[in-house]
Amino acid sequence: KKKIIIPQLKGCAPLTASVTKRRDSNMHRCVVLIVVGVLAAGTAGVGLDCTFEPAPVVLLAASAGPATLWDAAIRRVVDLHGWNSSYGQVFAWASTFFSVVPKERFPDLVKAFQVRFPTAYEEMQGAAATFAALGHPEITASLLAVYAYWWEVGHIENGYKGDFDNNMCTSIMVQTQEGKVNTARNMDYYILFQNITIEVRVMRDDMTEIMRAAAWPGFDMGVNTGSNEFINFALNWRTQYFSVDQMLDMLLDASFVAPVTPWLRSVLMATTSFADLITLMETTKLASPAYFCLGGSGTGEGAVVTRNTTENVDTWKLDAANGVWALVQTNYDHWAPPPKYDPRSTLAYRVLNSLGQEKGSSLEGIHETLSSWRVLNANTLMTNYVVPYAGYWYPHCTKRTAFG
Repeated sequence: KKKIIIPQLKGCAPLTASVTKRRDSNMHRCVVLIVVGVLAAGTAGVGLDCTFEPAPVVLLAASAGPATLWDAAIRRVVDLHGWNSSYGQVFAWASTFFSVVPKERFPDLVKAFQVRFPTAYEEMQGAAATFAALGHPEITASLLAVYAYWWEVGHIENGYKGDFDNNMCTSIMVQTQEGKVNTARNMDYYILFQNITIEVRVMRDDMTEIMRAAAWPGFDMGVNTGSNEFINFALNWRTQYFSVDQMLDMLLDASFVAPVTPWLRSVLMATTSFADLITLMETTKLASPAYFCLGGSGTGEGAVVTRNTTENVDTWKLDAANGVWALVQTNYDHWAPPPKYDPRSTLAYRVLNSLGQEKGSSLEGIHETLSSWRVLNANTLMTNYVVPYAGYWYPHCTKRTAFG
């Protein structure tokens, strides 16, 4: 098996604490463990000093009405961080971010969202009522419906073009020697989102779990990273830009799925087959390109689907029998060499190769890989791990709070 040879890195020390398996009948097979990071500016090549603490966890009842579904989560965020350090800074950013879209077109986007995701819009109305009760009536349901298109609007040229090319995630899928597939990702985005990131667990009335996800409650009612008992996924940025008119045409065309994150939430709530998950990601028309980094609970179930807006470009699968026991996906097509200025995938493979399959596919090995400098960087606001060991889960929720 060919290895990528690159200079040795300095980085976070691997986990030294033992990881205890604990049986929990409510957790089933797949559990997302969210890591939220607050990182200051750093210098390439400098090692990272990391500390860890849990992200906030909020339980949502699947049977709860949309009007109150997100109330407790929003209030918890504000209680923890205050308005200005949480939603205040996020909505100020969003106002600038969405300035590329003419305001006279906002009502069209709201109407399209209401038609496609009526229940999610009712949730937005409930969230807006919570914001009003907290003293911010300016955050309306209509405004939240527009902001739900954040992923797609980022693909508009002459907007925030370039901000995302190098800092929109590193995802890895690794197969153990027993055939199980563990997945994980660093999400690199605007660090101001860190204070509104929570771990959401959607529960049945009998308190068994339907799904678990990273969430930005009150800003995005969808999912970009999540898992259920059978499948898991992470959404990674793929660069392609469109004019405002081109993007609006796709957003308002009913044959395209937009916004993508509410759709992914519906996929997570309903999909129980890895094969079905791949088919959905390969065939659904999207208003923006993406990499879908996918995992399942079965042997060898790990893949990356590379998408443009109308068709599948490539499906890349684990193939441990032929030496491909790990896939690393950043923000570039895997069949092309990464740019010299962004070596995240090269560095991640270097760590995995140095560890070998047995350790590299373990939680400790995954943590060491994602904690290596440049893979972990100043824009990393969260890390999450999915460990699909049947009947077990790892209670390792962590938060990076500083680096030097």
